[in-house]
Amino acid sequence: MSVHCAYGPGHDTDLSFSRRASAAYAAAAVEASAANGGTVEFRGAPAYLWEEQFPQGSLEFNYRYFRGQLGCWFISGESFDDTLYRLAYHPLELAEAIAAAISSELLSHCE
Repeated sequence: MSVHCAYGPGHDTDLSFSRRASAAYAAAAVEASAANGGTVEFRGAPAYLWEEQFPQGSLEFNYRYFRGQLGCWFISGESFDDTLYRLAYHPLELAEAIAAAISSELLSHCE
């Protein structure tokens, strides 16, 4: 399942939920893809969150990344802002909102 949220031109967030064979495989995917991240907690499991900034003249591009899991689901999120203003939805907050709404449905697909 993938979600794309665009606040406006130059400000967007992409989030994907990919089902893995088990919670252990989802945890391994999180660990393998999050070498740059700082550890946070997402729904009781370790997750990773980090930012990158790229100054371009008078502009500053901002990327925010999130990697986490919900049972057997691997969650990957990225937001982008092409200005100093962070208007794109934060990927961790978007993942939390989706998980709050449909976590029981998602978890029903896990073994």
